[in-house]
Amino acid sequence: MKKSLFFLLLSVFGFAQNITLKTTDSIRFRKQVEELAKATGKDYIFKEDTFDRQLGTYIEYHNPQDLNERLIFFYFVFNDGENKELDNKGVKTWKLNNIKGKFLAIFPLWKKYEDSNANAEEVNKKGYILKGKNNAYTIKRISKENIWELSF
Repeated sequence: MKKSLFFLLLSVFGFAQNITLKTTDSIRFRKQVEELAKATGKDYIFKEDTFDRQLGTYIEYHNPQDLNERLIFFYFVFNDGENKELDNKGVKTWKLNNIKGKFLAIFPLWKKYEDSNANAEEVNKKGYILKGKNNAYTIKRISKENIWELSF
């Protein structure tokens, strides 16, 4: 019973609220990432979950109609509440850091979870939007090849 309490989902998704994707359950984390991939409105297919020394840890999806079109979820794993000085190991936790992909995949997530009043043309023209305390939540163009990043 105690163990199941550790796997309580800590995420809160809300319309026009900040996205927080943090959980102590790796299976639930993967399901949430899959739900986000589906929420883009595209038929992305899981490709791999990997670690790269330069890029970090990420889950990659691709568009079966265009294998060059990728949707990448960058995340990290840490021990939440860890305090080595007090010999507290904390709880292993997965947290989404950002999502990268084409604008037409990223923007629907921004609109659904962060800003229900966002206008695609305005965001695309401006190239970025900053929101939240200290501009912690952003959607921005990161390359000339129409790659955008949604950061949390």
